[in-house]
Amino acid sequence: MRITRRQVDGLIVCVLLTAAACLFSLFSARMAHHDARIAHGDPRDGPVVVRLSGDLSRKGIYYLPQNTTLLNLLTLAGVDRRDRFDQSTLSRSLAAGQTVTLNAAGNLTLGQMDAADRLALDLPIDLNRATLDELMLIPGIGEATADRIVQYRNTSGPFNKVDDLIKVPGIKEKKLKRWERHFYLPP
Repeated sequence: MRITRRQVDGLIVCVLLTAAACLFSLFSARMAHHDARIAHGDPRDGPVVVRLSGDLSRKGIYYLPQNTTLLNLLTLAGVDRRDRFDQSTLSRSLAAGQTVTLNAAGNLTLGQMDAADRLALDLPIDLNRATLDELMLIPGIGEATADRIVQYRNTSGPFNKVDDLIKVPGIKEKKLKRWERHFYLPP
């Protein structure tokens, strides 16, 4: 079989288009990753993920090292006049999943991120407090399984350890291994 010049030209065009598509895909993925950074942190900065919100310019998600205090966070965020806050509150170490809100009156409020935010930031949710809707946010947990988890918790009491999920009808070892990183139990 003889290959014509036109077939060779067509093959060259296909190879060039494929190479261009690959290069475009590679560079656009790198650009999207660069633009998607969180404004005030990088997961490599530390395991304590905190949301700072309220009446300030540097609000957002912060990745902080272990044992970072509220005072350290406010300093990092450029909050002036930190002396107006209670010193015992400022010396508290922050934990992953906390929220810190500074309102216009200058009052600080500490709270917890909701389940959707925690899961989006790859933080686990409290197994004993998760609602049916929050459980369904976890990949692989549908309404029926979430309902069985909630029913088990309501009838048998709170879970003592995440591995106790295996006691819920329909949850086997394989599913437990897939889901356990999404849950925690507070001390």
